[in-house]
Amino acid sequence: MSVEAVCTVVLRMPALRPDDHLQVRLGGGETRDLRYDRQADEWTVPLDPAAHPEGVDVVVLLDGDPQLDGPLHLTSAELAAPTCCLDGRVHFARHHDVLVGESHVARHFFPGDPDTAHRYDVIVVGSGAGGGTLAYRLAETPWRGGRPPRVLLLEAGSYLFGTHTGNLARYQPVGPDVYPNIFHHWGAFGRRRWRAADAESARARIAQGLNLGGRTLFWGASAPRMHRWEFRDWPETVRDELCDVWYDRAEQLTRVTPLVPSAYQTMVKARLRELPALADFRHFDPPMAIEYRGPVPGAVPAGIWSAAELLLSRAMQDDRFGNLRVHLNHEVVGVERAAGEVTGVVAYDHLAGRDRTYRLADDGVVVLAAGTVGTAVVAQASGLADDDPLIGRGITDHPIYVVKFWVRQGGDWHSRFDSSKTVSRQLTDAADVDPAHPYSVTLDLGANLNQFRFVNALEFTGADLATIDGKMPGELVFMVEAPLVEQNAVTRTESRPEGAKPTALPTIRIHPSPRADQVQAALDKIAADVVRAFGGDVYEQLWAPLGGVSHEVGTMRMGRVTPGRQRPGVVDENLRVRGHRNLYVCDLSVFPNSPAANPTLTLAALALRLAAHLST
Repeated sequence: MSVEAVCTVVLRMPALRPDDHLQVRLGGGETRDLRYDRQADEWTVPLDPAAHPEGVDVVVLLDGDPQLDGPLHLTSAELAAPTCCLDGRVHFARHHDVLVGESHVARHFFPGDPDTAHRYDVIVVGSGAGGGTLAYRLAETPWRGGRPPRVLLLEAGSYLFGTHTGNLARYQPVGPDVYPNIFHHWGAFGRRRWRAADAESARARIAQGLNLGGRTLFWGASAPRMHRWEFRDWPETVRDELCDVWYDRAEQLTRVTPLVPSAYQTMVKARLRELPALADFRHFDPPMAIEYRGPVPGAVPAGIWSAAELLLSRAMQDDRFGNLRVHLNHEVVGVERAAGEVTGVVAYDHLAGRDRTYRLADDGVVVLAAGTVGTAVVAQASGLADDDPLIGRGITDHPIYVVKFWVRQGGDWHSRFDSSKTVSRQLTDAADVDPAHPYSVTLDLGANLNQFRFVNALEFTGADLATIDGKMPGELVFMVEAPLVEQNAVTRTESRPEGAKPTALPTIRIHPSPRADQVQAALDKIAADVVRAFGGDVYEQLWAPLGGVSHEVGTMRMGRVTPGRQRPGVVDENLRVRGHRNLYVCDLSVFPNSPAANPTLTLAALALRLAAHLST
């Protein structure tokens, strides 16, 4: 095999370990080892294009187990290139199974109760920003008639961490690149439990947080409000109540705190205001769900917010809030229905290896909060899609465009010890409009300081931490608002035998929103102006994979019925599933569009609003 002919097949998967044994099996039966490159954090194997003039089918094996996706066909055109990347196209069972465990810590705080004779006022499915926040608030809110509600929270996964992983020691990579290292944890613990409908969908990196706290253990803590124009497909009452009441309360709960800007940050914002490409934008310090200081002098700050921390705080006050029960390792596989209402929930107990059915008290309700993929699958398994074909349809993630650059040494903006993080949004508060700039712009300078967590303050003493080989890293991230894509869908393709472990994977078709192409030229112009203004040199720019930061929305959308905005939905303005008296949804699946920023604060606000609605 000549050196000139080699095509290097590359696989990058954060969930893999350097000591894993990976092989590739070619269509003719030959098997070769993939070699791990520690510096590049990737697996490679050379192939000779001349030996495969029609392309070749390959199967990647992990410790002898073949990938879930079936054979991949590498075309002759792919093999003719110097590299052929398999990122997002290869998945293993080890990375989609629910992480099951019952540690002493988990049993102590969340002992569960297999007794199915209890009757509950509210059963919540899922413990993330929607379900975890809702269960927490309901536990302290008087139920109808003034008594404490009996709340059951069912979580498919186990107890991983009692708080956000950003509050723990974190990966601090050493090398030529900078990235939010929280997502190294997400690569290890996020569960990819779906099959791709086609090659385009296989590029997505959607994963589920099947653990106490859901994906709030791994989110980046950016907590912006949606602008009024981003609500144009939402019911007006929801928009107005969130903006007038619930955003304030959600910010109090999630500890949204403005970062006190440094002199460097103040100068960065002033420079941004001078750029013609950003003339229509506001520039501000990003709202972050991080408590930098305690609520009163001398109090200990809590760090990054997560729903796991909320639920743990309730568990540690059990004498006051003993009305909230949390059952871990309980994967909900369906809801029981009769005459237009839900009577109970069927869950597979992964520890016991059997089904359990939990039933509602009179006038009780069920809230599905298992995420955009999980809730759609439960709804379809329960037969709800027979009544509403919109269930599962429209799944969308906002396009994310990333531009990475180095700030040149010796320039005015190059600094060894400074960093800055700013967010820019278009200057408009109008509702029901489609603005000229449907995206947010986040600028990071000195990104390896503001994206890492340093345990020991002495690490700063005499160190040059803001630069890498003398170069200061910068990053621009554009998040583009996107309507639902009607052709996209989550589809449950296999039925589950009663009592069997849930193993069937749904099929997902998710193609990018056309918004990406519509705004490409505008984003490139802004990026060029910003990089030039700060004396930078671009070294990478790309559209991030869909689902890479877990913002997918839309499979159980809210509808809007107002003059000029007639859009049917699966749930109404109170998040109740149409045609069912006592079935609700509270996760990102209800979003009728993907906003131009992190949606977590909006979901927490929706959960607080729903708790108030259910209690009256």
